[in-house]
Amino acid sequence: MRPEFRTLRAKQLERALEAFQAAKNSTRPQKGWLRAIREATGISLREMATRLKKTPTLAAKLEKSEAEYRITLASLRDAADALGCHLVYALVPKSGSIQQLAEEGARTKAAENVRAVEHKMTTLGTNSEGNTPLSPEELADLIPSLATKEELNEWERENNLEARARAIEDRSSPADIPSDEYVRKLHKRMFDQTWKWAGEYRRTEKNIGVPVHEIRERFVALGGDVRYWIENNTYPPDEIAVRFHHRLTFIHPFPNGNGRHARLIADILLIKLGRPAFSWGSANLVKEGEARTKYLEAIRAADNGDIQPLLKFARS
Repeated sequence: MRPEFRTLRAKQLERALEAFQAAKNSTRPQKGWLRAIREATGISLREMATRLKKTPTLAAKLEKSEAEYRITLASLRDAADALGCHLVYALVPKSGSIQQLAEEGARTKAAENVRAVEHKMTTLGTNSEGNTPLSPEELADLIPSLATKEELNEWERENNLEARARAIEDRSSPADIPSDEYVRKLHKRMFDQTWKWAGEYRRTEKNIGVPVHEIRERFVALGGDVRYWIENNTYPPDEIAVRFHHRLTFIHPFPNGNGRHARLIADILLIKLGRPAFSWGSANLVKEGEARTKYLEAIRAADNGDIQPLLKFARS
């Protein structure tokens, strides 16, 4: 139900329950309402049974089941009718109003969601060096149900391999690759089975990358530079791809997966330029280790204007 309709429904229920508020503090007769009213009105058990078209034994069982809270609403309604009464039935909040009950439920659900996200942040471990720390909202958009960082890495790896195969086979030209459309499409292919925000530029500030409002402007400039380098042979193909990779990681346009995305797009560009893909240290750079440390050191050197360590690492 839409929130505005839910609020309206709560107000309607509160008005309907006003007459029941005082009754909620009333004490039920120890042996139940049926027996209390029957005895107070002087109706015998046999007479009640006759009105119900049941035996006295069954009538007595009805009274006992009501006293023990086991009677059905239908049976209680029939018994009340036999005693000349109406069954008045309602659910009244133990305290507060229907709206307050709804708000409490929403707070409880929100708290459960926060605990679930905190658990994911702990078990999936997205905050290691070089990784983009995800916000709780971004982490909540994880598509599969995974319990550990290792499971997440393996799931993403399969997603990435499928994207790599498709990208190599498509008919994109080198000039197509440094474009907003291609960059986002590739990221979506790489993570579309993992994250709901795959292919979407980030909307939150991170500890790395340019400010959010600069992402598109920076990328437009980068795309123009890369196309110029290709058209004018400004650098050898390897250096064009490495510079493209470095500038893309510096912008850090996506919530996560920027390094893997930048390495893959550099490989695809090289392949489209007739060169073999990079080896990137011949190691899995997602995992902590010596190769990842050297890679991050080379990235930092490029940040400071020295592209050679990253160029050397890419072919190692």
